[in-house]
Amino acid sequence: MKNFATVNADETIRIGREFGRTLPDGAIVVVSGPLGAGKTVFTRGIAEACGVTDEVTSPTYTLVHEYLGKRRFYHIDLYRVADERDFDNLALDDIIFSDAVTVIEWGEHASPDVRDAAYTVTIEVLENGARSITLQSAP
Repeated sequence: MKNFATVNADETIRIGREFGRTLPDGAIVVVSGPLGAGKTVFTRGIAEACGVTDEVTSPTYTLVHEYLGKRRFYHIDLYRVADERDFDNLALDDIIFSDAVTVIEWGEHASPDVRDAAYTVTIEVLENGARSITLQSAP
């Protein structure tokens, strides 16, 4: 487990980029934190590490964005998914368990088999507005 503190978006992206460089093909990353914590900002860093040059935006309403860089990259947002049954109805296993790097925001809404296979990133907003980022390796 590794802990970092960031005070702005550039630092959050940098930590995401450094983390993204360590991810193998097929990695699943679950990113959790409250609204506005910086989940998508962190995800931009991982996407940059995968060679994505397109603007990375939150797929809150479309659920999934696919990006092509040096590596294929999926960005999934489960904010609007109510529970595990809703998640299972989305039938995302072919995407999540592929050779792409997949980042899932609000991953606590995913099924246990996804969460159990994933790297975990938790972002907390501190009282001074800084962010605490905790990275945990996949099992």
